[in-house]
Amino acid sequence: MVEVAGQRNVETKNVFAYEGPKINYVEPNHGPTHGHTWITITGQDFGYQKHHPSILIGSTPCLQTKWFDDTKLMCLTPAGHGANRTVVVWVADQKSQNNTMFTYDGPEVE
Repeated sequence: MVEVAGQRNVETKNVFAYEGPKINYVEPNHGPTHGHTWITITGQDFGYQKHHPSILIGSTPCLQTKWFDDTKLMCLTPAGHGANRTVVVWVADQKSQNNTMFTYDGPEVE
C-alpha cells in the first residue's frame, strides 16, 4: 500500500506483456483430407525463430512448421476432415486470438 498526504492506494504490480500473435489470413484455406498441403499463414507478432512457433489445425499440430519472419509462417497440414477447423498459432506460450479457419475438402463423387 502507498500513502501520500493521508491518501491510500492499494499497491499494484507493474505488469508487462507482449502482444500475442495475430492471424490475418491463411492461403490456401482448404485442402485434401489426407493432409500434406503447405499453407501460408500471414499475420503479425509471430516472434523470432528461436521462439519455435507452433501451429494447430483444429486440435492437431501441423506436421512441419516453417518460420520466415514475424509476419509469415508455413504449415504442412495434418490429415483431417471437416469444415471450418480453427487455425491457431502459439508463440512463447501465447495463443492467437483472432483465429482463421481451414476446411478439409469434401469427397468427390464421379
